[in-house]
Amino acid sequence: MRERLSECSRQRRRRQQCRRKREFIKGPIPLPWLSRAARLPGKYPIIVGLALWFMAGVLAKREIRVTSGLWTRFGINRKSGYAALRSLEAAGLVKVRSFPGRRPIVTILETDK
Repeated sequence: MRERLSECSRQRRRRQQCRRKREFIKGPIPLPWLSRAARLPGKYPIIVGLALWFMAGVLAKREIRVTSGLWTRFGINRKSGYAALRSLEAAGLVKVRSFPGRRPIVTILETDK
């Protein structure tokens, strides 16, 4: 027999299902890091920075292998994304390790100011 749920139980179940589908950027994101990224020229460094923080929250670590799926998900052209990574690295916000023919590994660095 099929179990009958009360209206309250159905609403609770619906809310839980909606909650599972939502994605978010897990914080805290240090404000000095965010403001330095926002001050960099162009619009892509801050977007790439937020994409990196999103992946850091998903993976629960600050070392991320950058994939084409990450660029696509945030609407970033691959070349613009790599240019933004170079900009973030020059600002001292990330460390990028590149390998010929492979995806780079990006480490989000701590900032004191």
